[in-house]
Amino acid sequence: MSKKNGSMSVGQIIAYTFGRVFVTMSCIGDQFGLFFMTDFAGVNPGAAGSILAVATIVGSFMDPIVGGLVDQTNTKIGRYRPWLIIGGLIMALTMMMRFTPAPVASDSGRVIFYGLATLLFVMSFSAVCVPWQGMIASITMDYNSRNILVAARAISGACVGNIIPMIIFKSIDMLGGGLNGWWKFVIIAMSMGYCAVLFCQWGVRDLDRPQTVVASGGEEKVKKEKFSFAAVAKVLKSRPVLFLSLAMILNNGIFTLGTVVEMHFYKYILQDVSVLAKAAAVTLPITIICSFLLPFVLAKVDKRTVIVIAAALNAVKPLYIIFFTGSLNTNVIIALVLLQRVGLQFFQYSLYALVPDCVDFTQWTTGVNAAALISSIVSFSQRFSRAVGQGIAGWLLGLAGYVQNADVQPESALNAITNMSGIIQAIGLVLVVLPIIFFPISRKKSDQIRAELAEREEAGKAC
Repeated sequence: MSKKNGSMSVGQIIAYTFGRVFVTMSCIGDQFGLFFMTDFAGVNPGAAGSILAVATIVGSFMDPIVGGLVDQTNTKIGRYRPWLIIGGLIMALTMMMRFTPAPVASDSGRVIFYGLATLLFVMSFSAVCVPWQGMIASITMDYNSRNILVAARAISGACVGNIIPMIIFKSIDMLGGGLNGWWKFVIIAMSMGYCAVLFCQWGVRDLDRPQTVVASGGEEKVKKEKFSFAAVAKVLKSRPVLFLSLAMILNNGIFTLGTVVEMHFYKYILQDVSVLAKAAAVTLPITIICSFLLPFVLAKVDKRTVIVIAAALNAVKPLYIIFFTGSLNTNVIIALVLLQRVGLQFFQYSLYALVPDCVDFTQWTTGVNAAALISSIVSFSQRFSRAVGQGIAGWLLGLAGYVQNADVQPESALNAITNMSGIIQAIGLVLVVLPIIFFPISRKKSDQIRAELAEREEAGKAC
């Protein structure tokens, strides 16, 4: 399979974005997993935080392994598609298990059950997310097509990511409420998600072609690949990969910490859980507009500059929480979430847009095309830091005396929730821009690298 130098068709772009639909649906576990376990399944918050941390750390170590294996995969239906088909099915089933009422009544039994379900899920998540994210750099070398893919998946992710908070609680109530309501909702969501990833792999079938070699008799055969730790070592020495991974670690760790306690903040600080659905309804069109504008902005402005400006917008909400907590109300929070969403879209997806640059740089310097491996390293950074953020959130709640299923929380727990939503977020955003400032690939450098890689590819064909 060779990279495509031309632009992609609209159908191929749309099909690729359906992978994001499935990935975003699976984020139900990230956004509501801790809340479900502490307030519905009756799991101790410290134990719930440990479940999320341990399982995600274990799963994150699967990312580089899966990435290396994906780069060496070469089947008759392509490199990436087998992973989406098989991994997607396992991922859907294990997510359903995460929200299944525990078949045991004891506290330790519930911890073991939900711990196992979460562990299995995060491992299967690697088998889907790593190849899906990694294929961008392999299916096209066109700069604008890559940015359009990043923006298009942002739009599909935004639509699903905003619709779920708008409908989840009403849907759960309609499905019977409680544990069974959660379980039925997740079954429906994951069934739809798996259909989406099947459509994704079908739509990119013409781009995900097996690499072939000509046998002695002139017959084309699928080229056999072998996993190489030497290739992994070369990728790990890449400066752009290291800088981007560090930025991802800081960003996702801090962001996850805030996301995990978001429902707790709305429930106990703002005392209005309906703000989640209200904010989602307001921010959805803004998110889509920002995602649509992203390729045009990145075509004119260096990605690093966009990230720094977006980080400043992200900092407004935590700064307001720090200095004006007493004046918070539903309308103010919605306005702050709206502004944060603008920054978040440009911030996160400009970070993702740097991944193909890292792939090109590594191939340019080492001769190794390690799209899935680099994607997996970035994904590892995200998931590892996400696990740490989830764990810290649960542990801090436990240390602060948080009482699961309680209508009123002690002052110490309220302070912990406020600090995780405010000052910790602000400090984290300052730290995350530092590796981006020193990221070694500018727009001019990226154009030079891609031009030289295209020349090498043409020279190889001539030989």
